[in-house]
Amino acid sequence: MSIKVCNVSYVYHRDTPLETVSLRDVSFDVDPGEWIAVVGHTGSGKTTLAQMLNGLLFPTSGEVVVDGLKLYPKAPHLKSLRRKVGLVFQYPEHQLFAETVLDEMMYAPKNFGIPEDEARRNIEKTLELFDLDENVLSKNPFELSGGQRRKVALASIMVVEPDYLVLDEPTAGLDWKGREALFSILEDFRTKGTAIVQITHDIEMVLDHCDKLLVLENGRKKLWGTPAEAIEELAEKPVKGLVLPEVLEFAHSLRNAGLNVPLTWDEKSLLEAIEREVSSCIS
Repeated sequence: MSIKVCNVSYVYHRDTPLETVSLRDVSFDVDPGEWIAVVGHTGSGKTTLAQMLNGLLFPTSGEVVVDGLKLYPKAPHLKSLRRKVGLVFQYPEHQLFAETVLDEMMYAPKNFGIPEDEARRNIEKTLELFDLDENVLSKNPFELSGGQRRKVALASIMVVEPDYLVLDEPTAGLDWKGREALFSILEDFRTKGTAIVQITHDIEMVLDHCDKLLVLENGRKKLWGTPAEAIEELAEKPVKGLVLPEVLEFAHSLRNAGLNVPLTWDEKSLLEAIEREVSSCIS
């Protein structure tokens, strides 16, 4: 079971003077429990790709296949596949609309035909995962703090227990503490088998979490691989609009100067390698 993205391209305003190619011949797979980071500059096609994974957009050419079923307009299985693939937009709290948190969290289960008793059990479990008290269910979501609204918005999608979770810039507007709390929640979902596809322009943020990196440039797949594989190539061949971690840039400059240090984004690992190099020179 997996998501397979096969040679997809997407053109906005096709056959008009405003025709714009957003994606060109992109392919990759998402397996259960994997964390995939899709990184690239603004306008690289990241958000278009995210919306294809959930069937909000359909490829101009190529195909997206979820657990063996192709996504296409009016597909009889489209609704069930959208339950499998949860999509979280940037600033998801802006999507809140119900008068109470309970109504907000019941909306998706009702839409997907989940029985009310099952939905309520799922809500209880989801609230616990997001460290939200059951008392929040009776509150108006617009009266909550910004951090709580973000949690409620995410919980409202996770309550239907999707197999894949696609998040478009999920840390936007969050401080360091909020980002760490979100990553902790996502790691918890991943350990339970949920695949994560995170869209971001900030490569440093995802290097310690993701299993694979898909780097887009001008709508094309620039590279695909593990973080270690990706940084080897990115250090030598920079990608438009992609800012590498300062520690990584420093490690690269040291290697170019002849020091035997790893190409790493981890400050502690780099310092230890530098100390070993200095010690070997002294002895």
